[in-house]
Amino acid sequence: MNEKQVIPDINTFYVDDVAKSYESNRVNDRFWKWEHETLSKILQDGKKINTIVDCPVGTGRFFSIYKTLNAKITGVDISPDMLKESKNKMELLGISDQVKLLSSDLLDYKKEEYGEADLFISFRLFHLITPTKIEAMVNKIASVSKDFVILQIFNAKDFSIPNFVDKLKSGLNKDDLDFLLKLKYVYRSIRTIFSFLLKRTGISISKGTPKNSSNYFFDITFSHNLTEIKKFFLNNGFEMIDKFDLLDSEHFKTEAISTYTSILILKKIKK
Repeated sequence: MNEKQVIPDINTFYVDDVAKSYESNRVNDRFWKWEHETLSKILQDGKKINTIVDCPVGTGRFFSIYKTLNAKITGVDISPDMLKESKNKMELLGISDQVKLLSSDLLDYKKEEYGEADLFISFRLFHLITPTKIEAMVNKIASVSKDFVILQIFNAKDFSIPNFVDKLKSGLNKDDLDFLLKLKYVYRSIRTIFSFLLKRTGISISKGTPKNSSNYFFDITFSHNLTEIKKFFLNNGFEMIDKFDLLDSEHFKTEAISTYTSILILKKIKK
């Protein structure tokens, strides 16, 4: 996406009714449900975590998961109105002694003052960040996390051969897809890769949003190269140890090789 395109100003967009209705407007969204279920499984199956920084904490959507962990949480958000919603949820769940809320931009987070954490969690942030700021965001996250990072990103570009092969295998093995839909998925995926390669030479055949897609993230937000994100983390001593993609029937029917939502797990490399 071109950086000149207009996207929501995260400093002023998430206020008033937008903040109050933020969660209710998304609770039935396929991305939202999958993200919640996947994070819950990761945290329940993983090693014991004592401290977590969640940025942006938003409405406190993961507080019900955190309550089961008995971990100390620092919830960071740039929007005071979103923090009001998370405070209400925190009190409703009875975890006020477990959660500390902080109004701050991520880049302004001072670990010397607010502390580090065993785990840094960030969902629904990177698609609002311009490409020129991604490296700085990664640097900040890596400086705050002592051990792990769980990062969710929308429409991450990953045109590596292993990813391409894995996606095609998953699509072709889907029992609830007929042959024509599988063939269309293969076509869209191949076309996406060729479009990416041609664009690198200055030629573009992509029209942006895939046909029949109702996903709005293409229109108002940024997508980022997954290889570049992993490189930035590696420069900070973190390696990706796992990745989860939303590969449901809707993905194979309307999307292509770039999964609309992915969750990465990164671990600090021990020297």
